[in-house]
Amino acid sequence: MLRKWTILATATTVVALMATGASVAQDENSPLHKLMEKVGSKSNAIKKAIRTPVAYKKDHEAVAKHADELIVLGKQARDMKEAAEKQKKTVDEWQKLCDDFIKKSTEFKEFAEKSGTTKNDQEAAKKAYGAVNTSCTACHNVFRVEDDK
Repeated sequence: MLRKWTILATATTVVALMATGASVAQDENSPLHKLMEKVGSKSNAIKKAIRTPVAYKKDHEAVAKHADELIVLGKQARDMKEAAEKQKKTVDEWQKLCDDFIKKSTEFKEFAEKSGTTKNDQEAAKKAYGAVNTSCTACHNVFRVEDDK
């Protein structure tokens, strides 16, 4: 009897994993997913550059460049309606969150262009980038809920 339940549990698990794998594969091929990978890459480069005073001094000029690229990617994402449609949310809600990301990225870029390479500048850059991270989190809370399931 135990063997029958084990076989049933195994078969159910296999079917569930296959279904999950198929939906993840579809998401990974979407233009929005590819764009968000680029956003993640630029964001990680900024985080790495502002992590320590030494890193900030070394990569200070690249921070503003990466922030500018985030602005461009944010504008591209704003035009993609698939996230709103997939989550059954309004396009206005998607665009509002994208606009907030673009605004925060622009403010961070302006800060990065003006700041120097002192320890205080690095700490201020970390705080300034926190606003960009907050805008990312706000959007993910609304449009990435399927990842929590």
